[in-house]
Amino acid sequence: MNALVINCSPVRNGATAEIVRIISEQLGKSFNTKAVCIGDYSFGFCKGCRSCHNTAECVQHDDFGSIITEFENADTIVCVAPSYWADVPAQFKAFIDRCTPWCNTHEPHASLKSGKKGYAVALRTGPNIRECEKIIGTVEHCFVHPEIACFGSLGLCSVEYKENVEAHRDEIVSFCENIIKDQGETMLYLKPANTDDIEKEFLFVRDIPEDENGYINEYHGISRGDFDNALNVIIANSRGEMLPEGYVPMTSYFLWNDDTIVGKLDLRHYLCESLVNGAGHIGYYIAPPYRGKGYGTRGLGLIADISRKVIPEDEIYLRVNKDNPASLKAMLKNGGYIHHEDEHSYFVRIKK
Repeated sequence: MNALVINCSPVRNGATAEIVRIISEQLGKSFNTKAVCIGDYSFGFCKGCRSCHNTAECVQHDDFGSIITEFENADTIVCVAPSYWADVPAQFKAFIDRCTPWCNTHEPHASLKSGKKGYAVALRTGPNIRECEKIIGTVEHCFVHPEIACFGSLGLCSVEYKENVEAHRDEIVSFCENIIKDQGETMLYLKPANTDDIEKEFLFVRDIPEDENGYINEYHGISRGDFDNALNVIIANSRGEMLPEGYVPMTSYFLWNDDTIVGKLDLRHYLCESLVNGAGHIGYYIAPPYRGKGYGTRGLGLIADISRKVIPEDEIYLRVNKDNPASLKAMLKNGGYIHHEDEHSYFVRIKK
């Protein structure tokens, strides 16, 4: 895991820098950690030209690109910002303004790799925590539109000089421990359907609707007694056995977050004519409590990696209903493009 810690102040050796140093030291025990200072980059203000609303790119080519590359490479991002007149420093505000090409409120927009977690730390010289809360709000707003999940924040008052930081060390260390815990709790992985996990698989499959945005579940509402046979069929299908006429081998994977199933993804090993013009290689479902948190995008990325080693076709074929923009976005974030469309669906391809 890669962590990025940003000194949002142009001062490289003050109180903010000391907090960045402590955080980097603590996170470095568990992550590959890099610290940067906003003052080390030279980039222009947003021109407000709105060109990026049409191109998803900024017309300026300067050091901003280097900072956004650091964001792209990081799994965890911690922004440490001091109060400059009750808000973030101008240099960091300029960076936020330049993030407009990544803003998800307009199309087209650029995208960062999904699954990133953002944390905000604010400090101020006075005793009023409300000013810290305003700064945290600014940083978290910067996270939300590029779809970086906000996972935590810390406000530190009465910090004017580097020497004042030591009094807050325990708070900072505890904050870092929570960051490490958060990352560890959201390790996603795929596991093929199997008999060892039958109890959790049963409950998950039973509750998937019969038709959820085009994902068909023939086992909706199944009883526990019938699920034994159903699971045997699911596993046999992955070996090309017990297939209904016209069906191709398909492996069903469950998407796990630690010891909780959050989704189900099906991989068809090759295409027949009905799949070329229909559902394609992959179908997937994310349970409602886990939607909007990047699980679909990350799960699709994991199954796409498996498909590249399995399928004989040059591209991965997918289909998505036009009334399911979240699923389309997950496909596009994983390198997909819209190959064609009909009245109801987009047909997406991902290069192998």
